[in-house]
Amino acid sequence: MVVKRKVRMRTMTGKVIEKEGMLDTGSRWTWIRGGLADELKIKLTDVKKRARTADDRLVEALLADEPLYVELLELEARLWITPCVADRLAEDVILGNDFMEKVS
Repeated sequence: MVVKRKVRMRTMTGKVIEKEGMLDTGSRWTWIRGGLADELKIKLTDVKKRARTADDRLVEALLADEPLYVELLELEARLWITPCVADRLAEDVILGNDFMEKVS
């Protein structure tokens, strides 16, 4: 199941950005698009993550070097979480089960 919601993200240095994000129960991890990571000045680790998308593509990503404080504004759900960063995503932000299981 996929649901779109307004998401606010804050870095450890205090930079804040709001985007429309997608809650995706089919995603194991939380993902952000590479351009968004650049905008937030997030450094990446060498830890690779791979996932198969709903349209059967294989996406490879790098794990961010620091967590983001992620808030779902309408649901008052918030959590520090370390996202995977990839370029070819359907949305700028995809909140996966790693986020949803911790805030439910």
